[in-house]
Amino acid sequence: VNRYKQLKGEEAKRKFLAEFWRKRDPDKSTPINELKIEYFKRVEYANQHFSVGNKEGWRTDRGRVYIMYGPPDEYERHPNEVDSKPYEIWYYHNIEGGVEFVFVDKSGFSDYILVHSTKRNEIRDDNWRLHIAPN
Repeated sequence: VNRYKQLKGEEAKRKFLAEFWRKRDPDKSTPINELKIEYFKRVEYANQHFSVGNKEGWRTDRGRVYIMYGPPDEYERHPNEVDSKPYEIWYYHNIEGGVEFVFVDKSGFSDYILVHSTKRNEIRDDNWRLHIAPN
């Protein structure tokens, strides 16, 4: 992202994006880039299902995780628990031997924030249950 922002002119940015997607094309023998198509499908899904107020779905934590890792293999939704704030746990069985992502609606306005994950290089908070405790 930083390299892209530093580029000057539309042509340089266009070339950068073309090369970016070309490098990631899983099947260069076909005229379409399957990964690029999947990426934009995920962005569209995120925008349809995770938008909050004026924030587009791809800008939310659930949207980012969905775009990066795809749909979870399993999930738990806890939207109306008496003794906790709304939260969701997404499970991915085929990433790093199995990982989870925990999202909490801290505000009560359906803006679920990532508070814990077992995925490397993601936020980790083994005390994530403190985030779901009622005020």
